[in-house]
Amino acid sequence: MLEKKKKIETTTYDAIYKDIKNKIDHGELNPGDKLDSVRKLCEVYNTSDITIRKSIELLKQNHYVYSKERAGVYVSGGEKKIFF
Repeated sequence: MLEKKKKIETTTYDAIYKDIKNKIDHGELNPGDKLDSVRKLCEVYNTSDITIRKSIELLKQNHYVYSKERAGVYVSGGEKKIFF
């Protein structure tokens, strides 16, 4: 019997998380760089502020970014990730 391939659905906030994560992993965004404002990211990704905030929260949980109160969200420092 043939197995049905699972359809993997990606949420918008997960896709944005992965896009920003890839930019960090590949050096397009460096430690200390400030991310654009939530409003600007909404325009760039053509989505709501709630979706952007969920993406940023995922990035924070995985230590890719941190926030400074009233100053914005910044790319975290730390070791460079090595891929094999």
